[in-house]
Amino acid sequence: MPKNSYFTFSYEGTKSWDPYDRDDLPVPGAAYFGGLFRELERHWNGDPLTVYLTHDTIDLPSYGPDVVVVLLNDEWYRTPAYSGNVLAILRNLPLEPWFPWDTLVPPNAPSAFAVANHLRVLVEGRMSDRNAAQVCAARGWLPQRRDNTIDIPLGYYHQPEKPIKPLEERGTDVFFAGSLLHDMDRKRGWKREVKRAVGNPKQIYRKRMIDELDKYRSRHPELTATVTITGDFRALGGNEVTSYADAMMDARIALVPRGTAAESYRLFEAWRYGCIVICEALPPRYFLQGAPAVTLRAWSELEDVMNDLLADPERQRALHRASIAWWRDMCSEEAVGRRVAAQLQVLRS
Repeated sequence: MPKNSYFTFSYEGTKSWDPYDRDDLPVPGAAYFGGLFRELERHWNGDPLTVYLTHDTIDLPSYGPDVVVVLLNDEWYRTPAYSGNVLAILRNLPLEPWFPWDTLVPPNAPSAFAVANHLRVLVEGRMSDRNAAQVCAARGWLPQRRDNTIDIPLGYYHQPEKPIKPLEERGTDVFFAGSLLHDMDRKRGWKREVKRAVGNPKQIYRKRMIDELDKYRSRHPELTATVTITGDFRALGGNEVTSYADAMMDARIALVPRGTAAESYRLFEAWRYGCIVICEALPPRYFLQGAPAVTLRAWSELEDVMNDLLADPERQRALHRASIAWWRDMCSEEAVGRRVAAQLQVLRS
């Protein structure tokens, strides 16, 4: 039986959740959080905790020094109104938005749209913080705080556990599967395209990646690639999840373009399956600094990077081994659960 109490909280209400029930996955990514909390309980020596998984930054069902909040996918980087009235807040996106400013030189469209979105997020996030501060004052709560924030990885989404296939047995050179546009069936027009790109730079980065990969494949017909453009990944069904996992496990290289935020589930899923990651610059989070990834300033560098990598089997093997080790030691449920337990003990002391 769990030592702690676990709940999801949303506009639909509060629902209890047992992280030991591996079939009960109440929110996306719950398989990862379940493993994290199972490991945390092995190392938790304090009084029982009440844990809420939520997107809400204003309200909770309860507050107090026993409450831990997992704030899910907060792409506005907000400071919750209740942050001074709980023990800790676990965030799977960072506390502050981040942008790789060096990618603006030379000037290019993807980075221009991304920085516009970055500025928009800064403004919207600070407005949300101001509103939250007003709520906090009106309710007589303790002031908002940030020193009880615990940084955790996104983890994986639907990804099943599978035995790691040796690199030499993988039949695909490069893999990408993911969504490109959220609203592909809506009306076109340059105003709408600009608005969509500024609001969600994912589409312009991923389109640039696909274009560069298509160029590379046309020049290198010997390359084996699995490239699938899907709808919204949150709506993937069972067979699609299995196909995605099988295709990733059979690939040596995984292309990981940014999502709406700089990180995506695909980054951690690729490491978990031992893929060699090619991606854009990564934020300075503790579990990403020094990570085994081949980073690009722009997807126009893809051909040179791919040529160098495919010509060096020993480097491929080293990155494959490093990916598995990085997931195990830095990002896995076990590693993060132990780290979170230690941080919570400090906050409770």
